[in-house]
This record gives sequence, C-alpha cells and structure tokens, in this order.
Amino acid sequence: MMCAKSKAQLTLVALASLCLISYVPNAMAGSDMTESPSKAVVTAPPTEDFIHGGQWDVIFTDGFYSMAAWPRERHPLYSFNETDLQLGYMLPVIGNSFYRGNFEGLAHLFLWESTREHSGILGGGALDLHYNFVQPGWRLVPYIGASLGLSGNDLYVQQSQNIIGGPFEFVLQAKVGARYFIDKNWGFLIEGGYQHVSNDDLYPRNVGVNQTGGRFGIFCTF
Repeated sequence: MMCAKSKAQLTLVALASLCLISYVPNAMAGSDMTESPSKAVVTAPPTEDFIHGGQWDVIFTDGFYSMAAWPRERHPLYSFNETDLQLGYMLPVIGNSFYRGNFEGLAHLFLWESTREHSGILGGGALDLHYNFVQPGWRLVPYIGASLGLSGNDLYVQQSQNIIGGPFEFVLQAKVGARYFIDKNWGFLIEGGYQHVSNDDLYPRNVGVNQTGGRFGIFCTF
C-alpha cells in the first residue's frame, strides 16, 4: 500500500520534472515580440487559445478531503489522501463573452487512502464533465466540473462503523478549479470540491461520506 507521504513525494517529483521540461525564457510572456520600422520593440497582443477542440488531456492530481466539516455523531470521522488520474477530450470552444469556453469529457481513475480513524483504501472509476472558461491568450483557465463513479473498498469490513456499509459505493463529486499553462501543452492546476460516497441503501449500513477538500496537480494536452 502506498502511504500518503510516498504519494506526496511522487507528486513533488512530477511537478519538479514538469518545471524543468517545460521551462522556456518567455514562459510568462504569453505573446510574440516584433520590431517596428523604427526598431522599437512592440508587444503583439495575445490571441491564441491554449485550449481548443480536438485536444486530449491527461491530468494527475494528489489531494486531501475530510469529513471534518460534516461530522456525524457517534460515527467515525474519515479523511482521505486522494490520488487521481484523468483522461479527457476537449470539445470546440463556444461563446464570445465571460462564459466563452468549452466542455470536456473525462474518464477518471481514483485511489483514496483513509488516513483517519479506520485505515483502508477506496478506489474506482468515474465519468466527469468539465466546463473550461477560455479567453484568447489567457494562460489561466478556470473550470467547474462534476462526476459520477463507482468504487470498491475494504473499509466496510470494520463492523464498528456505519459510514461505509458495503464493498461497492457510489461516488459523486462537484468541483471548481483553475489550470495554468506553463507552455501550450503543459501546466499545473488547483481545485477544491465536495464529495459524497454512499451505497444508495444497497446494504444495511449506509450513513455515507460527505466531505470537502482540494487537490493540486499537473496536466498535459496533446
């Protein structure tokens, strides 16, 4: 079992590698430099979309979510160190105002390690839908998203708790975040959100998990 510390170290190594690979002298510029006839340097306004239709997207994140804001009396308090991997496909950019952007569909694999009160693993897959707010030339791209998934776990074997009642649980997520393009294909992202885990009364125990938290990660578009 990979511990939370090991996964955090893996994330830091991946982020450091990304910075070394992706660094270019004009990484923060986001525009082209041209010269006027008088030799004065002129900055051309940025017009390129860093996100456009037809792209694929790979996202790796690591984060922490907890039930601390949603305590249940006489029930254990769960917290999870979460590692997630997503593969997405970008649809064309639409609109021409502040809501200009595009939809992205994603296939999502997740592995969450319980770090509080009962040790164990909850992992599975989900389908996600994001909406990216895309403005011409902006490296910063905010987004909102939601997902529905199915998970398996070994937490249910703890008979002293009623939170996780069976080996299979449904997972619902809502999130808001932003990604920053270091160059046209690489960057990092940060997001926060809400998660609900329950089995829809398939098993006698079904108090369920309601938790909030956040993630930090890297992405690659191609």
